[in-house]
Amino acid sequence: MNEAYIGIGSNLGDPIKQLNEAKKAIGQITSTSLLNMSRYYQSKPMVSQGDMDISGSQQSSQKQSQPDYVNAVAHISTGLLPLELLAELQAIEQLQGRVREKGEHWGARTIDLDILLFADKCIRLPQLIVPHYGLEKRPFVVFPLLDLAGRDLQIPGSTSLGEIAEKLDRNELTLIDQ
Repeated sequence: MNEAYIGIGSNLGDPIKQLNEAKKAIGQITSTSLLNMSRYYQSKPMVSQGDMDISGSQQSSQKQSQPDYVNAVAHISTGLLPLELLAELQAIEQLQGRVREKGEHWGARTIDLDILLFADKCIRLPQLIVPHYGLEKRPFVVFPLLDLAGRDLQIPGSTSLGEIAEKLDRNELTLIDQ
């Protein structure tokens, strides 16, 4: 059995309901146990490079093109291989109405399930990168992960989660009571 962390996000329909349904479905994956779930956080959607000014900041004059996200992280134990787990997560996304638009990387979605960490492995495959690409720059992933794993968690190929968190702004997130 391997421990893994799954990032969960939604900004369409009823995001809290979507996260709760995903949590239940993750707990029902074959050879997998849901160990814990972080608190839920609200955050602004990521912007494409076209929505950034030259300093790298989101353009303040531009209207937000999609609703805010609700994000969390699930901690699981699984006997599945990484690609088997990915297939199960993508099946859950499909059941919850996830539509993948070609060329739209950060679009609105009913549910998004990403393998953030899988044991202490670094995985580089066309369909799966672990630790998840961009993890270190995303407060909506780092702070829910911090809820579950603590500051000392070592990110494979990187540094501790605590050191990563120190570089990010927790104020970009709003804790949600659920």
